[in-house]
Amino acid sequence: MIQADAFGGYEALARSAIERAGRGPPRLVHAACWAHARRKFYDVFEATRSPIAEEALQRIGQLYAIEAEITGQSAEVRLAARRNRAVPILDALHEWLVSTGTEVSAEVGA
Repeated sequence: MIQADAFGGYEALARSAIERAGRGPPRLVHAACWAHARRKFYDVFEATRSPIAEEALQRIGQLYAIEAEITGQSAEVRLAARRNRAVPILDALHEWLVSTGTEVSAEVGA
């Protein structure tokens, strides 16, 4: 797994490694940073008070709240909380992003 910030060089490195991995089960997973995704929505919300950006911030905030609650807990407790609490939020966020698709892309400049 590669976890990186939004530096363009990291993106190119991760994409290259994923492409080299070929077909079949992925051997490399690129885990991006939530702070960078959140920042785009924050900037849009601050500039426009967009309800779409506000909802994205609220949904991402739920994930941050879970992380705040489990900080300092054992790896097993953190994993369980992420699976039981964060995954449903992430699934709903994904569905919402897909359903609002072009509106979200237009607002954050994706």
